[in-house]
Amino acid sequence: MDSAVTKVSDYCDLFLALTEPRDLATLNESLLATCLVLFPEQQFWLCDYNDIDQKTFSVIPSGASDSEEIPFLDELKKIVKQSSSSLHEHKYAIEGDISLYAYNIFHSVSGFLVTNRPIDKALFHEVLLKLLKVYSNQRFFMYSALNDALTGLNNRQSFDQQIGKLLLDKQYAKRRSSDKQNHNWCFALLDIDHFKQVNDDYGHLFGDEVLIIFARMMQQTFRNGDLLFRYGGEEFAVALRDISLESALSVLNRFRQAVSEAEFPQLGQVTVSIGVTEIEESLSVPVLIDRADQALYFAKEHGRNQVHSFEALAGSGYVTLTNTHEGDIELF
Repeated sequence: MDSAVTKVSDYCDLFLALTEPRDLATLNESLLATCLVLFPEQQFWLCDYNDIDQKTFSVIPSGASDSEEIPFLDELKKIVKQSSSSLHEHKYAIEGDISLYAYNIFHSVSGFLVTNRPIDKALFHEVLLKLLKVYSNQRFFMYSALNDALTGLNNRQSFDQQIGKLLLDKQYAKRRSSDKQNHNWCFALLDIDHFKQVNDDYGHLFGDEVLIIFARMMQQTFRNGDLLFRYGGEEFAVALRDISLESALSVLNRFRQAVSEAEFPQLGQVTVSIGVTEIEESLSVPVLIDRADQALYFAKEHGRNQVHSFEALAGSGYVTLTNTHEGDIELF
């Protein structure tokens, strides 16, 4: 009897772990770990759509899976397409040596839990689908708390968390003498030009559409590892990973040009001004924002539809160079 109670208690712990507040990586680990405990003879992979167009997947293997031995990856899109009607109706499909279970975070399919050696038993399907229901509910709550409701980008709360963590990680990496890698990041603020006039002339409905299209262009332009945010109103932010300042300027200029050449409904042309700076480990978050903001202000005051770096402007004496090192006290 005691062993049975212990087993039930262990299962309850697994399910409770899926409902605890956490970051996405830990939530994914909890789902896969729960699947492995319940069905130890299986292997599991979580396939999450990378983009809004649902064309590519991120694949997360369970602890018992070898990420280099994923037999279905090249065929997954074909299987999904062939089984789309079944997935919408039953939420799972069996194809050859694998079975896949769809989960929704909003209205459309957001990804799949995939397992090998499929077991075609009602209880097996029911348990996995219920686990995914708990998982997708948690994903929804996490998404709602940290993402902007209109554009789908990370919101200001997420910005504070992620940029703060990024600076702390860089400071920690610098202290470790064994860490030979230097992952350079750049940070940019992007502001849609004359956006207030758009709202005044066309109304907030068209203004919202501009913001949605602009955010979608950011998602399509920047890389999966870059961090994209709606900073507030018509202002956006991006942290560019593993990139030099020179390359960041090139990428941001291409984005600026793409925006200026895009057709926005009823409005025609929309432009964006951008300020960018390198992310140094010695900086605090307020000073990092201030540097990018100074460069952005310069762009807007000197004709708009431009990209400027804080470093170039500081070298020419156009902006103020301020460093905030660890231990410095900031007064606001």
